[in-house]
Amino acid sequence: MTSFIIPARCTIKSVNAALKVAGYGDIEIIYDVYNYHRITVEHRCYDQFDQPYISSQRTRLASARAWAERFADGRFDSGEQ
Repeated sequence: MTSFIIPARCTIKSVNAALKVAGYGDIEIIYDVYNYHRITVEHRCYDQFDQPYISSQRTRLASARAWAERFADGRFDSGEQ
């Protein structure tokens, strides 16, 4: 994997593209379906039978840039203080 680089124009679409370029194609950020002022993270995981499933994590983060900055710092979490 290459390093994740925060895009200059930081939108959900550009952050997802940067994640794929960096080799994190199993992670995608989206707007929270219950609160469009927050970001949700979806992570493709595999069970013990190697079957894929989506692990979804709601965050307290309001922007793609806030999430990208935390991810670049090595913090894959909900953004709670």
